[in-house]
Amino acid sequence: MHEVSFLQDLAVVMIAAGIVTVLFQRLKQPVVLGYIVAGILIGPHLFGLVATEKVSTLEEWLGFRYIVPMEDETIESLAELGMVFLMFSLGLEFNLRKLRRVAATALVAAPLAILLMVFAGYQVGQLMGWTSVSSLFLGAIISIASTSVIVKVLREMKRDREPFAGLIYGILIVEDLLGVVMIVLLTGIASTGDLGLQSMAASTGKLLVFLVTVLVVGLLVVPRLLNFVARFESNERLLVAVLGLCFGTSLVAAKLGFSVALGAFLVGAVMADLFIAELTEGIGSTGVRPGIIKCATSPDVMTEYERMVFEAAARASVATGAPITTHTDRGTVGDLQQTVLTDGGVPAHRVIIGHSCGTTDTGYHAGIAERGSYLGFDRFGIGALMPDVERVASLVRLLDRGAGDRVVVSHDSVWCWRGEPFPAAAMGRLADVFDPTRFNREIVPMLHDSGVTAGQVDALVVDNPRRFFEGEPLPGLPEPS
Repeated sequence: MHEVSFLQDLAVVMIAAGIVTVLFQRLKQPVVLGYIVAGILIGPHLFGLVATEKVSTLEEWLGFRYIVPMEDETIESLAELGMVFLMFSLGLEFNLRKLRRVAATALVAAPLAILLMVFAGYQVGQLMGWTSVSSLFLGAIISIASTSVIVKVLREMKRDREPFAGLIYGILIVEDLLGVVMIVLLTGIASTGDLGLQSMAASTGKLLVFLVTVLVVGLLVVPRLLNFVARFESNERLLVAVLGLCFGTSLVAAKLGFSVALGAFLVGAVMADLFIAELTEGIGSTGVRPGIIKCATSPDVMTEYERMVFEAAARASVATGAPITTHTDRGTVGDLQQTVLTDGGVPAHRVIIGHSCGTTDTGYHAGIAERGSYLGFDRFGIGALMPDVERVASLVRLLDRGAGDRVVVSHDSVWCWRGEPFPAAAMGRLADVFDPTRFNREIVPMLHDSGVTAGQVDALVVDNPRRFFEGEPLPGLPEPS
């Protein structure tokens, strides 16, 4: 019966959430406000559609219970589960380097904001005739902002990547840390009437030890763990490992008396920092820093997992300035790739939509070019996918369109696969396909025969790659004649 009641509660919560999402979007209101309203409606204080030990208002009026009661901890667990995922995703976006940039301002702004709100709440309590202790508690209640609500609202408004959003997140995290200290102080005041400075010092020390341990162990152990799991080439194993780190750190935080949200945020920030660290400090212990980020999509579709990877690549590019090149299959989804990356803050001219020569659709090519990204015509020689004569014809049409300054060329010469060298037997069969001299030997003469000048060829192989890596902005395309 317990399992059925839990599934019943979960179903009611998800159905209510789905209904209010549609309703509040149509009303052009923040969806998070709808979630709050839905929680009030289905909770024990009104209709009681979620089973708790408390008798709802409607059940009290009817005189019987129409929902099998369940422990209140179940609903609290669901709420904390949502908080863990939300704060973990925020940590992935808000890496440690970003936290350091806003730390000084946040460390000043957060205490001032808390003191101001505590003072205001205390004064309101005094005006209402409350005791000093009750007034102080009122001030404390209103002094801490809801991290989950603010994060959700900023995301819905698509303002979560604005410069001010980083400062807001920093202040919220500092407020959460100060909230731990404030709870200890208020507990001492309520129970003994004094500030309980000894308990406060102990809790503050425990908090500092937890923060330092998570950051040090995270930066030393997590990279090795994820690299080990990644060797199995299994997305499922990697997902389980990441979720284990997320919930494990949250559990440790809860056992120490801190918020599960704090643990989830910290491990997310550590993992985001690892991705960026490869670009700034080097891969593993090699000291070799990548000069470009590559990400890929499936044929005809971008899965949710792939979208997450593209969003992570965008964050890393914005944080480090590294350009991005992509893999498309059969020349599809490149326009969506461009949209996701530019929505993530990556300048369009820092993106190459790779394997664009997988299609002969000039409209598709022109749309990406007009939005300011480069097109990768980079599979010359792989006749099994498309004859080179068709690739050349598509390239010539783009040159005639005036888009020659945003095309880069190559031959997709693959010498290793998933970190391992190609087998010698396979390289013997593919040597002609992967010949790195093919473009000069065969494709350049074909371009000349189609009326392409030597200057245009030089732009394709020299000027365009240089401008891409230097980050030089692209001018607008001329109007079609």
